[in-house]
Amino acid sequence: MFSPISKWFPQGAGEEKGPGLHVIPPSVRHFLYQATRTALLPATSFYGSHFGMGYWRMPATLIATRPDAGEYDPYYDRYISLIPSPDVLSTLSRQIKETLDVLSALTEEESNFRYAPDKWSIKELVGHVIDTERIMAYRALRIARNDKTPIEGFEQDDYVRYGPFSQCRLKDLLEEFGYVRNGTLCLLRNLNAEAWMRRGVAYNNEISVRALAYVIAGHELHHRSVLRDRYLSVMKRS
Repeated sequence: MFSPISKWFPQGAGEEKGPGLHVIPPSVRHFLYQATRTALLPATSFYGSHFGMGYWRMPATLIATRPDAGEYDPYYDRYISLIPSPDVLSTLSRQIKETLDVLSALTEEESNFRYAPDKWSIKELVGHVIDTERIMAYRALRIARNDKTPIEGFEQDDYVRYGPFSQCRLKDLLEEFGYVRNGTLCLLRNLNAEAWMRRGVAYNNEISVRALAYVIAGHELHHRSVLRDRYLSVMKRS
């Protein structure tokens, strides 16, 4: 959860100069400087030549911590619970390479594999992950911008049914996944503390922006596990 700088430095340090931006008194600048040298805080949290101006921005990783149970519908716990890290932004970034490493090893023929006739192909599964991330990121954008309009749901099977995934090359889908994920990261990294904590209504349920970030990460990880356990394991046996 977002911690104001006054909690870190209770002697009154940290006059706020905007969302998450504070003036740092000289008495604590040395501590913060040393913290960056020992990797306790990212150096990019500071503004001003050699910290002379003394501005400090709360790192996004301190804001994007795990959501409380009351911030989302219990249905989403199946995804959020899969993310043990308190730093969802680092998780989202790491997942790009982790997912591409698994999928880029497949041939085009293998990417059309279905473990049962009525199940999605691997390419359709990837397309579903991409579509879902776009929708969840869109919800995060709307809520972060304080848009109070309720957001509709979507039917995932129809999105796959009417999607172009079967005609796409796996290589192109993986490239698209990377672009979409980097777009998600750009959106989330630029949010201030207030935006991260905002809540809105999506599919008739209240959800926070930071909960949506965890849903995106957990949904991808869930389907990567499905890929490993129900697709790749069957392919190896056949």
